[in-house]
Amino acid sequence: MDIPTASIIMNIIMSVATAFMAIATMKSVKEMNLSRKETNRAYLVLYFKIVNSEIYLILKNFGSTAAHNIKIEPTDEEKQNKDLHQYLNRKIDIIAPDSEINIHLDQENYNTELPKLSLNLIYKDIYKETHSEKYDLDISYVEDENVSLNSITPFLDLIKDRAKGKEEKIQQRLSDR
Repeated sequence: MDIPTASIIMNIIMSVATAFMAIATMKSVKEMNLSRKETNRAYLVLYFKIVNSEIYLILKNFGSTAAHNIKIEPTDEEKQNKDLHQYLNRKIDIIAPDSEINIHLDQENYNTELPKLSLNLIYKDIYKETHSEKYDLDISYVEDENVSLNSITPFLDLIKDRAKGKEEKIQQRLSDR
């Protein structure tokens, strides 16, 4: 094989290798961009919280950047629930990372004791990408975070009365002996 032919073969091999490396680099750049977007986006979550026997719907941003143009809308199943409209269908402009918005739910407006809600959460991240998630929330799975003394007092009084009654019975039995 002469030198010009070997040179042409080497150039072809090098060109093919360079093309493979370019394709691999483009894939790597795509993955890095996706990873950057996932790491730096807002992650909003809806959940119930009970504090001192009061029910709150919490909207929290667990992401590392702000969320914009946030809407909480009832799903088709919830559109008949007129009581929800005072809390929902309003736009929240922005929520910062690691922040939360507490929406107090008035229990008197519910036909049932504990609300079950089906909601759509729609928001945009810093890349102007829209995210939409459906939440089926059931308050019966949530426990009260801070039980106030006022809510326990009737139980404490009942225990005290029962203990007093038992103490009197014990005293009476001892005196009968």
